[in-house]
Amino acid sequence: MGTVLPLAALLEAELTVKLEADYTLHFDRYPLDIAGRAQAFRHLVESGTDTHHALAITGLLSTDH
Repeated sequence: MGTVLPLAALLEAELTVKLEADYTLHFDRYPLDIAGRAQAFRHLVESGTDTHHALAITGLLSTDH
């Protein structure tokens, strides 16, 4: 997000001027969160943690069922 957010601010300003309306861009951090959790999961499993336990620790295990 360190690169995207500054560019988004420039885009917002440009859109606001050219379209004569206020625009705000929003970005979902979910993909970044999942990537971090997946990496943590991989490290846990590679270090010998049980797969089910690693899923639970990283929050990748669905408890909705």
